[in-house]
Amino acid sequence: MRRADHPARQGARQTPEILTMILPTVRERLEGVLRQPALEQALDALRGGAPDVSVSGLHDVAKALVAAHFFQELRRPAFLIVENTARAEALTDGIRFFVTALGGNAARVEVLPAFDVFPWEEKPPHPDILERRAAALCRLVGGQLSLVVTPLAASLWRYRSAGEYPTLSRTLAQDDEVGLEEMVGHLEAVGYARTEMVELPGQFAVRGGILDVFSPETLRPVRIEMLGDTVESVREFDPRTQRSIAPVVRTILLPLTEFAGKTGDGLLGGEESSEAMSLFELSPISQQPIVILDEPQTLEEVAGKHRAEANECYEKRALEDASAQLLSRQLAERGVTLRPCSLGEPRASRESGRTPAAPPRNSSRTNSLRKAFASSLLPEPAASSAASSMNRDMCGVSRLVVISALFVSSEKKANDT
Repeated sequence: MRRADHPARQGARQTPEILTMILPTVRERLEGVLRQPALEQALDALRGGAPDVSVSGLHDVAKALVAAHFFQELRRPAFLIVENTARAEALTDGIRFFVTALGGNAARVEVLPAFDVFPWEEKPPHPDILERRAAALCRLVGGQLSLVVTPLAASLWRYRSAGEYPTLSRTLAQDDEVGLEEMVGHLEAVGYARTEMVELPGQFAVRGGILDVFSPETLRPVRIEMLGDTVESVREFDPRTQRSIAPVVRTILLPLTEFAGKTGDGLLGGEESSEAMSLFELSPISQQPIVILDEPQTLEEVAGKHRAEANECYEKRALEDASAQLLSRQLAERGVTLRPCSLGEPRASRESGRTPAAPPRNSSRTNSLRKAFASSLLPEPAASSAASSMNRDMCGVSRLVVISALFVSSEKKANDT
């Protein structure tokens, strides 16, 4: 499946077109449902600064409606925490529908998927997950998202400083001043692949003073014509025929990874920050977010399982590293040196002194990404359960501001708020 054809993105583009056929009476009926006393009391409590509010007896469609209604009414960034990425995708479709039906902008609702691997595993995260996370985080920090739907696993890890994410994307318009080599270095640092011809998202090509780029989350690639260090024109083009279609006012080149590599001038965005933030701190500072927990008891179980798997993976990798170091010391004591070699080449004997074969071109890039992944996403063993009071212990970030939490559950309770 091409990245541009991801079902979630198709839904985001098609929903507004479908909803143009909704009659005004549909909105009136939805607003009538939302005037239920229990929901109005919960909304008033959150407006008054209540630290947590519970609403129970909701099925999935009702949860989507309540989430859409609450974040629009409160005018604050919201995070809907669910069990896994599949559930996040399923609920997001309904939320986008109701947001549009209630007069909002469905484009401000996005899924932030969780990684499919732990940092200590040999294989890297799936490229599609890296791309979607990077785009969502850039939009979140930039204030372009009002509701982020994300699995619990994604909320239990630390994130980089909010100031680092804007450097991952670039906005270009006619007459902008930017060097071609600088742009090439930036695209390579944020995960783009250089090719002879641009056909898929995440690719770029250079021909003289012309730069073709296919940014994720866009329908078509753009052709940027440079005159020296000045952008002379920006045009969309058809990736099948390679012919220009129409000029655009500006284009945003989103990253394909949140772990930027190095450009010719060093680390993208300057020196790497050791400052760690929670996911909830990445929303605009002026607005305290509201966190909506879907089925808190289930999330508590998922949190415990996730931390157990993370610890098991970490301990396994630590044991493997310790065993490798012990073996290396034992061999060194006997005068044996291990040297890397490529398949198909004779192994270099310890007496020959041959220089080991150079690693593949992309090995340093892969290693640097894996290192960034592991260093910036370390779990907090002392983090509390998902059904806790959602205070600063939630993600192990001591300076997390107090936030409001809305607990939604399908189980019916006698003391619904």
